[in-house]
Amino acid sequence: MIGASDLARMKKGAVIINTSRGPLIDEAALLRCLREDWIAGAALDVFAQRPLPPDSPFFDLPNVITVGNVVNDGSVWKSSNTPGNDFEVSIYAPGHQAVRGYNKDTGEVKNLYGGTSMASPQVAATAALLRSLNKSLTAAQIKDIITRAATSRNGTPVLSVDEAVLAVINL
Repeated sequence: MIGASDLARMKKGAVIINTSRGPLIDEAALLRCLREDWIAGAALDVFAQRPLPPDSPFFDLPNVITVGNVVNDGSVWKSSNTPGNDFEVSIYAPGHQAVRGYNKDTGEVKNLYGGTSMASPQVAATAALLRSLNKSLTAAQIKDIITRAATSRNGTPVLSVDEAVLAVINL
């Protein structure tokens, strides 16, 4: 488990990305570090309690991106993180039917299973890409750009990397 002492040893301004298991990080310690700006931001798809309760403090932090996953048609997958206050899951990305392989002999594309463990790396990579384009962007600004640039699929905000990149270029 990553506890308060581990988080305190991190370089000020670090970003946490957890796509592993929720209980891996002491959530109370992480919340404290995020509120005190010791940790600059976090992208999380897993939590000790899943789905998060609507009153979770993670939903209220501008420097936290919570990730959900959708099926290819844009519908929210049944095991995805679900919205909290103000219907907040920061962004959804394709996860449940993410391509996991291709059989060149039969032409079959394997895209079963997955989940937020497939969706979160897409969101984290997008955040890193945006930061590389403009090093002065804060975690809150990156979250805002990603969520504003999302494409709506069946009313669900789904990650749109190209629109997010364009938004940063046009700043």
